[in-house]
Amino acid sequence: MNEELRTKIKLERKKRHLSQLELALIAEIDKTTLWKLETGKTEPTFKTLKKIAKAFDMNVFSLMDVSKVDL
Repeated sequence: MNEELRTKIKLERKKRHLSQLELALIAEIDKTTLWKLETGKTEPTFKTLKKIAKAFDMNVFSLMDVSKVDL
């Protein structure tokens, strides 16, 4: 996963004042998976990205649009 997408997930999570555990629970993914995604230790599946996007109340394509992410 590219750095921009990792950053976007983290920024969206923080914008909503969610911890990694809270987002993991809402998205119904393992908290370790989320940590690994945000730190670049693993690549997400499309299914995982869809769950995270749904938790953020956005579609997966909006989540993957990293054109507006400042590193």
